[in-house]
Amino acid sequence: MTPASSEVKIDDLWIQNGCTLYDGKNTKSFPGDMCLFMDDGRFLSASKDSLRLFSPAKEILWEMKGHFHHQLNFSIDKKRILALSSEVVKRGKTSQRDDVFLIVDLAGNVLHRESFYPHMMNHNLAPLLWSRGGPLKDVGADNETSHINSIYEIPANAYDQSVPWLKAGNIIVNSTGLGVFIFTPDLKNILHQKRFDFSLNHMVHDVQITPDGDYFFFNNWVKTPQKSPISAVQKFNEPQNKMTFDFQASPPEMFYSAVCGGVQEIDDIIFFSHNVNGAYFYSKKKKTILFAVPGYNGNLSDMRPLQQLKLINVNDFLKSSGN
Repeated sequence: MTPASSEVKIDDLWIQNGCTLYDGKNTKSFPGDMCLFMDDGRFLSASKDSLRLFSPAKEILWEMKGHFHHQLNFSIDKKRILALSSEVVKRGKTSQRDDVFLIVDLAGNVLHRESFYPHMMNHNLAPLLWSRGGPLKDVGADNETSHINSIYEIPANAYDQSVPWLKAGNIIVNSTGLGVFIFTPDLKNILHQKRFDFSLNHMVHDVQITPDGDYFFFNNWVKTPQKSPISAVQKFNEPQNKMTFDFQASPPEMFYSAVCGGVQEIDDIIFFSHNVNGAYFYSKKKKTILFAVPGYNGNLSDMRPLQQLKLINVNDFLKSSGN
């Protein structure tokens, strides 16, 4: 699985797809839909009905009931969990799914919990009222008011001392159809919001901030004059108002992922995933795809969309858990 002439030691990394790990030869699966692995052998597991912490022996140490979807990420210091959840609210004769943000410590204590809907109302954002999608089916609501698909803590970056909303520790979330929103660390206030006008209807996934202070994301539908839909992996610097990275296929129509999509940067490598095709290793220096891992090969996917693939080092976790 090693791409030639890259700075990344791929042999030390596994591809993570939810709660499945793959190193090019071996596949290891753990309970749940989304997992976070810890060096001491414990792991966090989220699904459509709970968030759980497992011991190295796969005993449940604590459990939090609730609906969890799309992403489960560590804070920068790996001492907190950033999660996306849901609540169903009856408004008139309609039941609606609202997105909820959670920050939880490793002992299972909820440090911060915030519903997105009141913030939408305060910022005069019209609810999506979508009646499709996985999270909606899970909770049995009539429609959903937003469709949040990513949540990250902002790391130290080139602008964190000069641009208040890019301060390290703030929380960035993204909703297809609505935009990117940056919250204070306690999730109480929106500091900044941005809708990408270079994406049709802001159809983007996995939005995060890089150490350069760029937005980094998977653009599912690039807004172009042509009718054929195309996808791209992009970076956009808002303080400078310019695109700093833009990968598209050649011809661009060859690469399109209507939903999902994950992005990651490690040294020279941009690692990204298509919802069905699998994972790609792109070299910034060579400006080309070095290597690809098919999606439907029995290792990365069991015929489900690939939401958020990541390259992670789990060697200590596997050693501590006896896997």
